[in-house]
Amino acid sequence: DFELIIVNDGSTDRTEDVVLSYQDNRIRYFKNDGNKGLTYTRNRLVGLSECKYIAFLDSDDFATLNRLEVQYEILTSSSDLVLVSSSAMSLTDSGKTEKDNWSFNLNELQLPAHFLFYNPIVTSAVMFKKESLPAEIFRDGYPPCEDYDLWVRMLFKKKGKVIPDIHATYRLYNNSVSKRKADDARNNRNKVIVDQLEYYFPNMYSAEDAAIHLSLVEFSLKNSLQDIPALEQWIYKILDLNSRYHHFEELILSQVLYERILKKFLRLQQYNISVFRTLLRLRKRLQPILSAELRKKEAAILAFSLTRKRWINL
Repeated sequence: DFELIIVNDGSTDRTEDVVLSYQDNRIRYFKNDGNKGLTYTRNRLVGLSECKYIAFLDSDDFATLNRLEVQYEILTSSSDLVLVSSSAMSLTDSGKTEKDNWSFNLNELQLPAHFLFYNPIVTSAVMFKKESLPAEIFRDGYPPCEDYDLWVRMLFKKKGKVIPDIHATYRLYNNSVSKRKADDARNNRNKVIVDQLEYYFPNMYSAEDAAIHLSLVEFSLKNSLQDIPALEQWIYKILDLNSRYHHFEELILSQVLYERILKKFLRLQQYNISVFRTLLRLRKRLQPILSAELRKKEAAILAFSLTRKRWINL
């Protein structure tokens, strides 16, 4: 009980011959007038769909045999839930599968706080209720993060989740668009993240606050000691803003923030004892649940702070 809508976006292989070789009235085949690109094609697919639920599968990705069944059961079991995604594994150019690089288990309360820093949803692993779509679906100006932009807007006041079961395999190509246009991908990802600050806290943050927030998104060994005072102030500010507007579950937001802080503090260019003292103040305010892995990271930061250098590779 499904429809399989295929849009050929200017392929130059035997796609059309293969599709037309199947005699199944559930298959609906369309062609673009040349290569129109991903955003146009995804929007056309949505417009052609007649079902209440939509699931994407990019042409080079795989789905498990029971993917539709599992996700349909989840979506129909809750009137509040409008989107469900799953964990996924990747397949490299050499044919190697990697199971741990897209593994998540995020419930309806956890997903929004994680969205503030990254996109845990693989498009080929998502299913959602068509009625939950915003007026603008996939938007130009965000490639290749137009999917991230859509999920954020769709779930701004609605609920979604990511389940730990793997129901998709997506291919990684060394020559993929995201790799060839890494700067565009990074800039548009950052735009989606800053958009969220505006959705949740309109006009309540500065450009400097946004820049500090983005320093918790992508980590490098160029993180500076000079950022730490402003970072500490931003953490307190976003907590205070959330206490006023109640967009995020307080304990969840605090946990996510602390985990991002640890990652940043492990990648500072220099260290002194003030780094660990700042970490202690932040931990006291955030009150995170400390797993063995988080304690290990804290111990490493203490060691770096005392020796003023990085000597453990985490």
